[in-house]
Amino acid sequence: MGGTTQKVIIMLEIKLSSTFLPVFKQYLQVVGGICDPRANSIYSYILLNAIKEEQKILLDGFSGGLWLRVEMKTDVMESGKVALPAKTLKELISKLPNDQTITLKNINESQINISYSLEGTENKSAVYTIYSITDEGFPLIQANLENSISIFGQDFAEALKSVIYATPKKSSNSLPNTVLDTVNVSISDDKIELAASDGKRLAYAQISTENNDNKTENEEKPENKETKLSVFNLPVKTAEFLQGVLAKVNPEKIQVKIEPAQIYFFMEEKNNETKLTLISDLFAGKYPEYKKLLPKNFTKKIILPKDETKSSLERILLFTGTSKAINLLINEDLILKTYGEEERSGQEIVSLTTLQSTTDGPVKITINCEFLLQTVKAIKSPILEMGINQPNNPILISESFPTEKKSNKTEYIKVSHIIMPIYTL
Repeated sequence: MGGTTQKVIIMLEIKLSSTFLPVFKQYLQVVGGICDPRANSIYSYILLNAIKEEQKILLDGFSGGLWLRVEMKTDVMESGKVALPAKTLKELISKLPNDQTITLKNINESQINISYSLEGTENKSAVYTIYSITDEGFPLIQANLENSISIFGQDFAEALKSVIYATPKKSSNSLPNTVLDTVNVSISDDKIELAASDGKRLAYAQISTENNDNKTENEEKPENKETKLSVFNLPVKTAEFLQGVLAKVNPEKIQVKIEPAQIYFFMEEKNNETKLTLISDLFAGKYPEYKKLLPKNFTKKIILPKDETKSSLERILLFTGTSKAINLLINEDLILKTYGEEERSGQEIVSLTTLQSTTDGPVKITINCEFLLQTVKAIKSPILEMGINQPNNPILISESFPTEKKSNKTEYIKVSHIIMPIYTL
């Protein structure tokens, strides 16, 4: 007599203790941030993999060209793998009470229960059922630390924050179409350089640091010789997501592994033994020779207060109309002037802290007010150092601040912001 073959259901079951639940909530939000709830595909799901033998869980999130895995230790009663809708899972878990032990257990091949009980009772206080899918179609990616480079996490995050604003506006919402939809990164033995541009402005950051993790103890760097380790173009979408992850995780160091078409970032939160792996596609192409745009000499160098300049720019921007153009007149003070649309005009005067000049008389330059305001907002320092030449030459705003690296030698992140002028006859 014939029979039918029944499909074996792997009964995944994990418990999230009240001490672990806040950690789980935090990293669930991080993984969920990579998913797209509008996508009708695996990109809107979080893959949950419970491994009983190692008493740990893996949370995987996917997006176009981007993949994140978070590895955490918790109580695993039964191993299993299931994919859950990211939006529903994030919203539910975020609202569960932190003082309860939460149980996740699948009841069949397409449903999972999330429940908790009050202490000392047998009856469940709450049970929620979420529809799930199998792990079929999810990418299987193997990652290891072999041939990776060690960099300081918060320094890299600060440098990213300093340059990302200069990329094209729509770059963060899609895959890169051109090399300008990326952040160019160059890592050598003694510095890391990042550059971003939309063709009308440029932001460049340099982290000066002796990367001892990439050398043996007795190895000496040859005098006047710089060893280039790697250069790559990081999509803006990846750069912005990485910056957000670093702000939440705050690892001391990141291990970076670069391959021809992909990059791997390995991070670890030592306080709770949580490990993160971020993998991104890289964009192939030659980045413009941006260092040629960095001027070295200026006819006028000025120092002015950041907050006062920011407030003045915010007010005068209201009167620039669609052109966003303002005139900068540098003499004894900085005068901001605009002639906007609908017969509107505006003028602001910002007092200079310092003025160095190699020429007599004022210098006037026409510039995009919105670009200048965004640059000022990106500055970490309370003062602005601005270098200006002739009206049709770019202006440079620079700053430097100490790195987070703990060493006997104080090291700095140097940032240069270039804004091209609006050419006038």
